Amino acid sequence: MVQGFATRDLNLCLQKLMVAGDMNGGGILKDWKDLPMELLLRILTLVDDQTVIVASGVCTGWREAVSLGLTQLCLSWCKENMNNLVLSIAPKFTKLQTLFLRQNKPQLEDEAVEAIAKHCHDLRDLDLSKSFKLTDRSLYALAHGCNHLTKLNISGCSDFSDNALAYLTSTCRDLKSLNLCGCVRAATDKALQAVGRNCNQLQYLNLGWCEKVSDVGVMSLAYGCPDLRALDLCGCILITDKSVIALADRCHGLRSLGLYYCQNITDRAMYSLASSGRREQQARQDLLFASVFNGNGNGSKYGKGKNEGLRNLNISQCTALTPPAVQAVCDSFPGLHTCPGRHSLIISGCLSLTSVHCACCRQVGPFSPRWPTTITPESFSVQ
Repeated sequence: MVQGFATRDLNLCLQKLMVAGDMNGGGILKDWKDLPMELLLRILTLVDDQTVIVASGVCTGWREAVSLGLTQLCLSWCKENMNNLVLSIAPKFTKLQTLFLRQNKPQLEDEAVEAIAKHCHDLRDLDLSKSFKLTDRSLYALAHGCNHLTKLNISGCSDFSDNALAYLTSTCRDLKSLNLCGCVRAATDKALQAVGRNCNQLQYLNLGWCEKVSDVGVMSLAYGCPDLRALDLCGCILITDKSVIALADRCHGLRSLGLYYCQNITDRAMYSLASSGRREQQARQDLLFASVFNGNGNGSKYGKGKNEGLRNLNISQCTALTPPAVQAVCDSFPGLHTCPGRHSLIISGCLSLTSVHCACCRQVGPFSPRWPTTITPESFSVQ
């Protein structure tokens, strides 16, 4: 990527193109407007986002190219005046589908998000994390102007209310990824009931440290969002076994579950997970046998499912759990590992669980697998 690119650098590039064209006997480029649109769009893909913004002010041709061709933009590099920058570019970058506005210190205000909602109707992926100044006005604006959103990160936006979040879900029904980590006012049972009612395609949800969430909200998710793949309930201290049992019964595609510091979770929840894992294994075996018996040649496809099921489970600080229950979960899901390098069953702070081991650790010999797991604790962070 080109760093620190400025208008004078672009003009130097144009001068070189003019010389090259003259030496080769081709048409001479006299101005940026002489460049074909396809070449302008290609150039945009080769420079960083800061350069794209500078380039959009060079001439009409660049401005049109940016407006028509730019679909992804990250402004996280902007340490000052991000709010004014968004206000100025939102009317020009109307074809944006992905926009990252993560901040180290709060800059964005509601008027900037309202500008995005007014002009960027094709937006699919929006990151507003750590936007501490935003209020419900922003969520209502997004609900009206960006109802094609599939991925939304509002982690740390502590001023949003559950009413505004519930309203957003009523129009943004295509959401597949939602990060509510630290949204203590927005992430309530009322809001999660709305999510379960409206966002049936949801696959990734982060509810880390949303202390108002209880079994009512999680059970609504389990019944309304059966395609959940990853759910982080880290620090949701009110949930009990009922939540985990509902997830085990309804969300058969769940691959990553975070229960850190959920100290009301007991062995009953673990045995429920283990039971669901055994049912999945039996279902895959039945499909495999049926395919072989029918001679349809699809046996290999079903055989690949041996590592399906939970691949990441964080039960750190869940001190009520016992080794037999957790071992049952580990045995039921081949994708869970305690061995070095793969460590996807996280049991930190549970001294009584040190005897729990995956099958790899019980193997003896130099050929025990040591490749890394594909899902890590970072999988819970929906960008």
